Amino acid sequence: MRAVHSLYFAWFFSFTMSCGGSKQVSDPFENVTMVEVQEVTESIDFPEENKDSAMDLHSDNNFWEIQTLDYAIKGSDTLAMDVYRYDQMNPSLPVLFFVHGGGFYTGTRKENNIEAFCKDFAKRGYIVCNIDYRLYLKGQSFHCNQPSPEKINAFRTAVSDLRSATKWLLESDLPYDKNRVFVSGSSAGAEAILHAPYWDAKAMNLDEPELFHDFRYAGLCAFAGAMVDTTLITPKNTIPMLLFHGTCDPL
Repeated sequence: MRAVHSLYFAWFFSFTMSCGGSKQVSDPFENVTMVEVQEVTESIDFPEENKDSAMDLHSDNNFWEIQTLDYAIKGSDTLAMDVYRYDQMNPSLPVLFFVHGGGFYTGTRKENNIEAFCKDFAKRGYIVCNIDYRLYLKGQSFHCNQPSPEKINAFRTAVSDLRSATKWLLESDLPYDKNRVFVSGSSAGAEAILHAPYWDAKAMNLDEPELFHDFRYAGLCAFAGAMVDTTLITPKNTIPMLLFHGTCDPL
């Protein structure tokens, strides 16, 4: 399923960037022909005439690197990210942050399927930042017996760390385009990235309350996440979103 997700995800980001990230469109699927998509595990075999244009995959002969960097130290926690880069020549690359799942008490960025996902998007021309974050509920659980305020604190902690990772990026010398910084995550990570663009950082007492004054995430893709309050999304702060939840969607 990873490659199918990557196909829709890459199409979504390409569509978002072509629309300038914030323009309103009446129906983005108006001219799309829907076809049955079967589950695959490694790659999608595009028709020969579309292989170059469909995803603009880079040749495996190009320079490729993965760097592990510390982006913040918070108390006794040193927070790291893996930065995947494939295109060393482009001076203005889009960025994708990925936040792993695990119920805020377990999980790691080093899972095989996450690493494969990150490599896939690096090959598509993104700088991919795969982050760890503080597990607020480590040793506990996110089940129904967990009080709601503690669940909110788990959200806040993960969102704060994502903001710290974003601040690290904004202050770095990576060849990125600050108008094309996207976020994605799965499960607990999806809940973090769904709140990061919409929570008021000062009101929620988040770390890094001030990013660059004109910065905003360009879009998000959430795999099995939820929001505590959808009224956080307003016409003024809304960004493009692609949401996956479950396996019964006819897409």
